[in-house]
Amino acid sequence: MGFLRKRLIAASLLVVVAFVPRSWAEERRCCSSDVCCCVTRLRSNSWHIAESRNFRIHHRGAHDVSTKVVKLLEESRNQLRRRWLDQQDRTEWSPKCDVFLYPSAVSFRQMTGRPAEMWGFADLEIGDGKVWMRRLEFRADDAERLHRIALHELAHVVLADRFCSRRIPRWADEGIAVLSEPRERQQSLRTWLANEVSLGRQMPLRTLLSAADYPADQRQIELMYAQSGAWLEFLLTERKHTERELMQFVETAQTQPASEAVRRCFPNESFEQLEGAWTTWLRAPQTAVATNREAPDHDVGPGGERLDELARLLLVGGLAEDPALQRDDRVGAQNQVAGHRAGLARGVLGRHEERIALVQLLHVGGPDLEAHAQLLEDSPALGRSAGEDQRP
Repeated sequence: MGFLRKRLIAASLLVVVAFVPRSWAEERRCCSSDVCCCVTRLRSNSWHIAESRNFRIHHRGAHDVSTKVVKLLEESRNQLRRRWLDQQDRTEWSPKCDVFLYPSAVSFRQMTGRPAEMWGFADLEIGDGKVWMRRLEFRADDAERLHRIALHELAHVVLADRFCSRRIPRWADEGIAVLSEPRERQQSLRTWLANEVSLGRQMPLRTLLSAADYPADQRQIELMYAQSGAWLEFLLTERKHTERELMQFVETAQTQPASEAVRRCFPNESFEQLEGAWTTWLRAPQTAVATNREAPDHDVGPGGERLDELARLLLVGGLAEDPALQRDDRVGAQNQVAGHRAGLARGVLGRHEERIALVQLLHVGGPDLEAHAQLLEDSPALGRSAGEDQRP
């Protein structure tokens, strides 16, 4: 996400958008009862434009894509503002957020200059207590990834409303963005992170909270994303802090060292005690993910409860060969792994369930490791479990 760009550049971009020649326009209504998703449809050359109250969607192709994106962004914007900014009003953004949807990886790379492997990014100009430009750019050739990336990047844009005089700490910006993603994605990151922690690869909390920018190493970038989300989840679910309290902590951390921000905002625990409790929690089987209970869960269907269970069992399965475990525990975990294998063979697992089960089989290893690897290779559903939208 870009910060503090020169105002002249942003202004010229806004002027170009504002004076787009309008070949045709029509009104189309797609309102829900809570959030207005009405759009004005425009066209300029080869671009179609769908303009709602807070977004201007630039796209090529069918209108139904932009209709779905408008609805997702308007509703999610409202939910994010309520949850993290404690804003209940319907104040509209000015300037609106321009959203560009590219039909392929090639066109994304050509138009943005970013790597074709990237799925999207947010670009902001902030300063003097104001957001001067809001812009989102996405690949639109995978609807599922578009949905997830849009939620993540939109969180950055929403948070800029509050943090437009001084930049929000990196861990808070990315952590809140991770907690804004679909629940299954959060579970996938937690599962991956638990394995990294079990191998001693986690980033120290003080390092995480003091990071001013993204690490150079790709694995460290993935750890930063996963740990930032897990840190906030821990404070919400285990320490029972509210979103309002967390935002006060974030604002304190803008000007104070990590240990001092913890001392001021969480006076009942030392920094070392809090980090120790967090690390222990990371190693434990996954429990509740700190999603917004008010928000509709777009991605969890009939298999959602089973997916929760699979994510939890992944941690158990990953410890199945641990000699410190009692024999009965190991056998129980191995039986659960066998159940996942059977589910894969019958084809009864959904895409994300399959991904989690396959990763579990691979991690458990043992005499069937080669067969597990073949399942992993043959599966069209398996994707990178962490960091797939990261910048290089």
